[in-house]
Amino acid sequence: MKKINIIWIFLFLFIFNVFSFEYKSGQKGIVRTVFTGNEFYDIKVEIVNTFHSSTIEFENTSPSCEIIIIKSLDEHGFVAGCSGSPLIIDEKIVGAVSHAFSGNKNKLAVVLPIEYIKEKLKTVSLEFPAIGFNFSPQEKIYIDSYSEYVLKNIKKNIGLNTVSVPNSSFLFSKNDEKTELSGGSPVMISIVSGDMNIGVLGTVTENSENRVFALGHRAFGKGPVNYFLQNAYIIDTIYDEKGGYKIGVNGNIKGMIYYDSNFGVVGEVGKFPLIIPLNVEFYNNNINQSFLCHIVKNNDILLKTFDSVLYQALDRNIEKKYDVRVSVNIGFEESGFYLKKLNIENIFFKAENDMEAVISSKIMNIIRLLIENPFIDVNIAKINIKVENIKNPRKKLYFRDVDINSKNITVSGIVKGEGEGKIIIKTDVNLKNGKNDLSLLKPVFPLYSECVDFKEFLNKMKDIEYDLILKIRNNDNVIVEKLKTDYFMEDFENEYIF
Repeated sequence: MKKINIIWIFLFLFIFNVFSFEYKSGQKGIVRTVFTGNEFYDIKVEIVNTFHSSTIEFENTSPSCEIIIIKSLDEHGFVAGCSGSPLIIDEKIVGAVSHAFSGNKNKLAVVLPIEYIKEKLKTVSLEFPAIGFNFSPQEKIYIDSYSEYVLKNIKKNIGLNTVSVPNSSFLFSKNDEKTELSGGSPVMISIVSGDMNIGVLGTVTENSENRVFALGHRAFGKGPVNYFLQNAYIIDTIYDEKGGYKIGVNGNIKGMIYYDSNFGVVGEVGKFPLIIPLNVEFYNNNINQSFLCHIVKNNDILLKTFDSVLYQALDRNIEKKYDVRVSVNIGFEESGFYLKKLNIENIFFKAENDMEAVISSKIMNIIRLLIENPFIDVNIAKINIKVENIKNPRKKLYFRDVDINSKNITVSGIVKGEGEGKIIIKTDVNLKNGKNDLSLLKPVFPLYSECVDFKEFLNKMKDIEYDLILKIRNNDNVIVEKLKTDYFMEDFENEYIF
């Protein structure tokens, strides 16, 4: 629920004449919403006045139209989560609650006329090839996570304050699952759903022949979109010095939101949005666990949420005291056609305090480089990740020197607590110890400038699954050997030339 200062209301009521409008000051009605559970509560209200919204901007989120100012006549004011609640006069839906005025316990609110909302949305069509299914902002974004890392990351990336809520699965009985969306129902507009949920909580304004209008203002302001439309359950309503907010969790997927604008969102019941499935499988001491969620198919949203979602999966399931081996499989569409795959096997991570952040950040960089490559347009289609404990942990080899002997290269160093450690590299090439004849590289993420095309970029991307890459220049030919070792290499520069 957006807020504006109460001083403005008195200024506009004094300056501006009432526009010709069907509804006049003094008329009484109700605002239907939910404050606890899924039981409707009708707030008794009165119209204070009407005027044209072009005279004031509500944080650049409200369209230019005639609007209604209402005040609550009972104990309840308008809190975050009431957005979209229908104003009903003479059993007719007049409009959607859009913004609240701060102060005076949030008893004053702005209502957008339902006729205006429908007029603006009547030409909006379902632009995504959504499929049918049969499933039995607002100021805050709701996440079923208690991790400070996740909450801060989402707030930073999306720009909304975060509210931590429990996972919703245990809150919905079979009767709740069958709850239909109607004017006043709590609703969650979600961009991630499954074993982790991220969404904006609001209220349905109207459900007309399975076309659902909600929020009364933008969720994220993206225009044509592809979000989950879910029913919701209100755990509690918190009142504070800023007015207050509802705490709610998502229920079942009822449909999809396909347009997100300054005057609200519109969606359709019975349609399912295009998604990017993220499946993370964990193998811990013969106990297999999985984490599955769906991120709406949008590269921008994927880049803003993936790091947090994967961190959450790791935080819930990983055995932090063990080293892990991670394999990544990414399915993607190249220039809008052809499903292709990028497989990166056996990326090793040493057990450490912040291992979840290190792993999620590294895989996030893989996805970012793939999406932002300058060669072709890439749309991510699916992501599968396998996380395994390592029974025989790798040791850290602190690099010291490289020796050449005929067809062998020895990388030597110190293993902490054990003394000398060596990596023996055998090759069929007669080695010559001269500058630029040989080089040893520690794989890093590729630079686009190093690649001539997308194929080379993908090949260089896969190099990160190796520990070392040996390049031998022999008679104007370059021989490349990619190596896996038993060590984590420490104190080793990206390239050693000898």
